[in-house]
Amino acid sequence: MSWAEEQSRKNLRLAALVQNACKYDDSLDVGGVVWFEHINLVCGDRKLTELFYITLLGCKPLKSKSFHVNLGQQQFHLTSDTEMSPQKVSGSIGISVSSLEKVRVHAIMHG
Repeated sequence: MSWAEEQSRKNLRLAALVQNACKYDDSLDVGGVVWFEHINLVCGDRKLTELFYITLLGCKPLKSKSFHVNLGQQQFHLTSDTEMSPQKVSGSIGISVSSLEKVRVHAIMHG
């Protein structure tokens, strides 16, 4: 089985797990929220943050005074305040992509 096929199988299992959890565990109900448009994160070092979000993930920086980047229709509001410790997310932030193979190739090319 190829890497892409294995990743596809894992994604399908994860999707099924989440769907089943939503059916049987009402603690996951967040009032019908189906879209999470942006997230605010304190990241620390600006150069490393740009390297990860822009170079590696392929986010597009917005032309504004703020440090915001877009990934498709999702937006990351990033803060590189050196006086604040970078946030540690307890859990995960999922990003849905149309092709894991394209992401893998992009990461190899830019990583």
